Amino acid sequence: MLPRPLWMKYCRCWTHVSTDQGEKDKTRRVLSRSRLTTCKAAKMGPLIILAIIALLGWANIATIRRFRSRAAGWGWWAAVLMLWTAGIVIGIWGGFFFEYQSSPTLRVIGAPVPVGFFHLEGPPGNQQWIDFITPAPLLFASANVVLMPLLLASPAGLVFWLRCRNRSRVAND
Repeated sequence: MLPRPLWMKYCRCWTHVSTDQGEKDKTRRVLSRSRLTTCKAAKMGPLIILAIIALLGWANIATIRRFRSRAAGWGWWAAVLMLWTAGIVIGIWGGFFFEYQSSPTLRVIGAPVPVGFFHLEGPPGNQQWIDFITPAPLLFASANVVLMPLLLASPAGLVFWLRCRNRSRVAND
């Protein structure tokens, strides 16, 4: 049996099925749709996403407050506005249109928060792509639209904070 990651030990979404194809101890993972909807880890996914969005939202609010208190120039405001706009466009594309193949037997739809998966299963020569959709696909896809602008604009606040800190140190010396 293959070693299981830590999250799989506490989630019954994944089951190991032995296959007898002449290879010793060959196992594969099969995801059951009925178990996916009842799995506690699957129900916690939206909460984790919301927590990350809240943290990034707080960072963006702190950036805007720092811009206002330090009287940031129009260049900083334009940079953050461009990053937010680019993030919305990338989030729409990544959440609703982006698809990539992470391995020869697994295709993922959506990024950075995946919306669904296709797994290639079946005997050689008669394989089919089996779909596994997340419990709330529209929520996960729209989370990319909110997540990406907040993620892209967060480094601008960090850079502004570092520049202001360095300027105040030079002024004090």
